[in-house]
Amino acid sequence: MKNKVIDFITVIFILFFSQNITNASFNSWWKNKNVYQKFFFLQIPLYTATTVYGVVHWEYGFSNGFGFNKKSKLFAEYNQGMDKFGHAWCGYTYASYMADYLGKRGVSKSKATRLGFYSSAAFMTFIEIMDGFSAQQRFEHVDEIANLTGAAFASLRYYYPKLGEKIDYRMEYAPTWTRSFATDYNGQKYFLALKPSGFNGIKNTALQYTDLIFGYYGRRDPEPQKATLFAGVSYNAAALVSNKYRPSNVFNYYQLPYTSLIKEFYTKKTYDTLSDMK
Repeated sequence: MKNKVIDFITVIFILFFSQNITNASFNSWWKNKNVYQKFFFLQIPLYTATTVYGVVHWEYGFSNGFGFNKKSKLFAEYNQGMDKFGHAWCGYTYASYMADYLGKRGVSKSKATRLGFYSSAAFMTFIEIMDGFSAQQRFEHVDEIANLTGAAFASLRYYYPKLGEKIDYRMEYAPTWTRSFATDYNGQKYFLALKPSGFNGIKNTALQYTDLIFGYYGRRDPEPQKATLFAGVSYNAAALVSNKYRPSNVFNYYQLPYTSLIKEFYTKKTYDTLSDMK
């Protein structure tokens, strides 16, 4: 219950900050800032909220000293690798939105791409460094690799729009209400989506509302733990809105729960490392 209350407070904090920055008392100050200054200031509540969340959930604190998780690996036994796919997704989403924010405000595509990547890398690295001061987490080099991989893929999609029109990296999430969002791995799936809506000749047909997907999910509860590769089709909700190709379209990142049909073609139970998946 405590974790859910803190999650709620964090969301309210972000919404409160976002609302107040548009109030009349801020207008004269805000409108005098150039696009790069606004880009900087808009990230402050994200850093602040993340720090508050980390202090409460993950025991961030300099008294712990800085440490590394020497057992860091892609497929950890406690979450079956879902944590790493989540890191990649967060880095990917952050870079996409920041690049799009700048691009919409007249910044060149190349500069928006670079700044989107750098801002994502900075934010996700900040989280990882703070993890290093957490008694629970510690710094993990595999997390950082996942962060940068996600940001790099987002940058490719933004710089080459045709690629972004054809491929998404999405998370499907149906809350289990047993854990906080960040660690609710049993409700998450991650997959690449190949979108017919991005191909000439079929983009305006009924096929635009479907995607071919290939992905992964891990489950740790109930026992036994398992890792699963799957393929299937999903509903492309992004095709319903006018900005379906824009990086700001949330459905290019988030798959509505229960809107995909999948076939599990490989499942491994109670494994520890990737080398066990044989």
